[in-house]
Amino acid sequence: MVGGSGHPTILLDTQPLLSSSMLVDLLESKESHRVGAMTPEQQVEAASYQIAVFLCAICHYVLVVHDGLAFQVSVYELLCKVKQKFSQCRLPSVSGNSQSVTGHPEACTGDSTSYLF
Repeated sequence: MVGGSGHPTILLDTQPLLSSSMLVDLLESKESHRVGAMTPEQQVEAASYQIAVFLCAICHYVLVVHDGLAFQVSVYELLCKVKQKFSQCRLPSVSGNSQSVTGHPEACTGDSTSYLF
């Protein structure tokens, strides 16, 4: 697929963040839960966080689509955590030296992902 400026555009789709279907799958699984392990709700949140971090690490633009009229606060909070994490991380520079990304989480200028929420 070709974008408007002639650059290739690749669209990625993932399972829904903080999905209740993931929770149902975990609860119906036959695996026994170990003592001290994360609860199924925590496992869904961790998996959603991993997906969001992965997408923000490899994509220039991330578009979040949701059902319903009201934006889910839990999804917004998850995306804010991801955004804050990227504002604290160290990114490699072209010269090979790592550089620290500083700044307020609301103004992530150190990474190349655009946040529109």
